[in-house]
Amino acid sequence: MKITVGKVVPVEQTYFRVPEAAKYMRISPSFVYLKIEKKELPAIPTGDGRRGLLLKKKDIDNWLERRRQAAEWEQDDVEV
Repeated sequence: MKITVGKVVPVEQTYFRVPEAAKYMRISPSFVYLKIEKKELPAIPTGDGRRGLLLKKKDIDNWLERRRQAAEWEQDDVEV
């Protein structure tokens, strides 16, 4: 949180490590690693092996939105 004179202003997290991203996305870390390896989810290496990957919140949100839209399209195909 960012503290200003007399106020506490929450600061939104913009980068996540894989375990944090998995928790945010409500999926397993191994699934996040799989999506990174398949180049479906962009990650920034920090030079610390697999533990050093960072994911942008914006990229995660975009990936989740694409998944949501794909699920809607699949439902539309089923409902005839």
